[in-house]
Amino acid sequence: MSLGKINDTDDEAGSVVGWGRVKQFVQKLGKTPHSQNLSLCHCDLTATDVVELATLLPFLAQLEVMDLSWNDLVGGSLKALTVHLQHVGKLRVLKLCSCRLTNQDLTALGEALDCIPLIEVLDLSWNVGVGAGNFRHFTEHLQPESTLKELRLVDCQLSETDITALSEALPMLSSLEELDLSNNNLSIKGMENFTSSLGSTPQLKTLKLSMCGLSKDSISVLGQALRSVPALEHINLSCNKEAGGGLTMLSTNLALLRHLRSLDMHLCCLTKEDVLALVQVASYLKELRELDLSSNKSVGETLQNLLQTLPLSQITKLPLNNCALSTHACHALESACQSGVLSHLKQLDLSYNGSVGDGGWMSLFGKAAALKGLEELDVSLRPSASLSVSPWLPALLEALPQLSSLTRLSLQHWALSSAEIEKMEKILRKKNVILECDRLATSTPKAAG
Repeated sequence: MSLGKINDTDDEAGSVVGWGRVKQFVQKLGKTPHSQNLSLCHCDLTATDVVELATLLPFLAQLEVMDLSWNDLVGGSLKALTVHLQHVGKLRVLKLCSCRLTNQDLTALGEALDCIPLIEVLDLSWNVGVGAGNFRHFTEHLQPESTLKELRLVDCQLSETDITALSEALPMLSSLEELDLSNNNLSIKGMENFTSSLGSTPQLKTLKLSMCGLSKDSISVLGQALRSVPALEHINLSCNKEAGGGLTMLSTNLALLRHLRSLDMHLCCLTKEDVLALVQVASYLKELRELDLSSNKSVGETLQNLLQTLPLSQITKLPLNNCALSTHACHALESACQSGVLSHLKQLDLSYNGSVGDGGWMSLFGKAAALKGLEELDVSLRPSASLSVSPWLPALLEALPQLSSLTRLSLQHWALSSAEIEKMEKILRKKNVILECDRLATSTPKAAG
């Protein structure tokens, strides 16, 4: 046997032994070993475990995904791992959510970026240590033309200093496609700093700023910046309760986003003027597939206007829960159903709209058979309600056999008799549809108002 053969054999034997160590380590933590995907989240990893994992990296040369999230004790010991990342040069995804990362960890991670040149996804969410002015310890190590495509910093208590560090780093992240800063309080000055550099990320497709305390002025600042990111496809501005009144300033620039596929502004205290401003530009949003304006009371009185301008034939998801819908609004939705333009709609959430009234539900279900693509329908009431389904149930029962794609129907908190439930279940059983409802009427049903 030649020397080359001996060396090959030794290498193979070493690999087998090394992989055995990897399997033993991973299985000890209750996980399944995989050469390309190492998930050790929720494993109560200790600093000693991190050191041992580092010694195993030479046997994980094919590793592409590593998830160490939700291990509090990883914080402060990350360098023991990062100094060995050169052994996993194919790593594309690294998740370190809720690991109590420190500024030393951020420095170590930044210094190790050269060792993982193919990294595309980095998730540092739920680490308060990333904020408080510490984020620069990571960003100062970023190099031009970084391969990073997705950066998630959810609930990291980012300060203005951290946002400034991010804005200064964005020119290094020209390949960035997704940025999630949700659950961080962004001041108006922070938004100005952040948006001033958005033009450095021309490939940005997804921007998430949910629950960031955005004011209407912050929304206006963002609107002006949208001109510099025409590739945006997904925008999430939900749960910003001070944003009401800002959509009038945002909407003009929304019309420039010809690739926009989803817009989420649920629970934003939108005004009637906000929704009408969206109405003015809705016809330009030819690629829009999902629009979430739920938990905005003003939608109830403006829904008809919105339905007249949205590219409804493309819409697949239209949550309208908790929107104070009226009978008139439901009639408008029924007209849209009847015309056939909602045939691609997959999810329709009309829950928490007790104000619709029997007439509204009857008109809706009378035309619901046209919703050929509908998979999920939710018309649940608030837990405190207990209205009777009897006036409109026949219309629903007649429509159900024609909803060929339906997989889930939710009627929570409506008062149904055992006979009504039996009728519905008989139809749904044939279609294998999941029914969610209170099993029996528990109180005397009230008439719907």
